Amino acid sequence: MGTPPARVQPGALLLMHQRSWVAIPRDKIEQVIELPSELLGERQSISWRGQQVQLAPLVELLPQIRGQEALERPGQPGAVIVLRHDEALLAIRVEGIFSRREISVETLQSPTSRPIGIAGTVMLPSGQSLPVLEVGELFRLAAHRPTSAAPSVPDPVVPVAGPPTILIVDDSMTVREMLTMTLTQADYRVEQARDGQEALDRLRSGLHCDVILCDLEMPRMNGFEFLTNLRGDAVLGHLPVAMLTMRSAEKHRQTAYELGAQAYFTKPYQEDELLLGTSRLLKSRVG
Repeated sequence: MGTPPARVQPGALLLMHQRSWVAIPRDKIEQVIELPSELLGERQSISWRGQQVQLAPLVELLPQIRGQEALERPGQPGAVIVLRHDEALLAIRVEGIFSRREISVETLQSPTSRPIGIAGTVMLPSGQSLPVLEVGELFRLAAHRPTSAAPSVPDPVVPVAGPPTILIVDDSMTVREMLTMTLTQADYRVEQARDGQEALDRLRSGLHCDVILCDLEMPRMNGFEFLTNLRGDAVLGHLPVAMLTMRSAEKHRQTAYELGAQAYFTKPYQEDELLLGTSRLLKSRVG
């Protein structure tokens, strides 16, 4: 009996599952949400686009499935993937996303009986063979998953897909407004904070942002203090930060990088350079 013919998948997303790689068909995904597990706790549903959607950890749906051992770790651990099957929705919690880019793969149907939750295998260009998840079976497994009373806490804030949000942290209103004009003209959403303390307070209150542009010298909490507090926060520590300051000395630049900044710009800034650097930070965050 020969091997069944391969069928071409339109694209797949690589996920971390039990420290290994697995793939999921891209055409079943409604949204990928980078959301650290600390924000979800033991919740069994999320509010998504005005409706409650069941939330299930993938490790509980498919505890027996292992893929190719993952030598690389995702840059942003923790994510929620909203799936659609027919007219139903399901959100699954995964350990991380390896790539937001769609990859063309061939799904090889197994000539033997396949494990529950697995549609077949995919062969990557590198030659690695990975299991591809059967989305319909994930819905059936989730429907029969035992539930328990969830704690009465507010729903986590789930960002709706849209333009990336940049948080500007600067004590100068003029600088904040000039940056806001530059960034909004480049199709970014913008939020503002007057110093590091206000920025931390807003972020810890649920403000969503994708990149932070931060001044160095500010009242209450300066840029270095803000970086130290941000990187020490288990929920917010992953956010990309670029410093934007009049301090051009190498010692200030080096200190910023040592504290966790990913970019360093000096005032007066060049718009093209700032926008290019912001775009690179966004790509590094989701890549």
